[in-house]
Amino acid sequence: YLFVLLWSLLLIVPGIVKALSYWMTPYILAECPQVAPTEALKLSMRMTDGHKGDIFVMYLSFIGWLLLSGLTCGLLYLFYVGPYMNTSMAGLYAELREKALEKGTVSREELWPGAPAGT
Repeated sequence: YLFVLLWSLLLIVPGIVKALSYWMTPYILAECPQVAPTEALKLSMRMTDGHKGDIFVMYLSFIGWLLLSGLTCGLLYLFYVGPYMNTSMAGLYAELREKALEKGTVSREELWPGAPAGT
């Protein structure tokens, strides 16, 4: 049983890492609707490179709130934790997007095709 558990971890850990690399995709698609979904996946992978640990720690920071939400049958999540999490994650996306633009990981033209330069 121990070997089965250890082998199953080999599927779980890479799955989490891959999920973290695709984490920005919904934010990219919401902000830049003209970007194709497959291109958004590629952009997300490039933009999260080197920041997966930061994203994971951000998610871990909400565990206490999620447990408290369970005690209130989800009401705390509905009225406070959910909006707080979404706002925090959107802020992290904006921060990582700006870092990626500054480093040249992605270009403004990739995110906003057809937008005038310097906007």
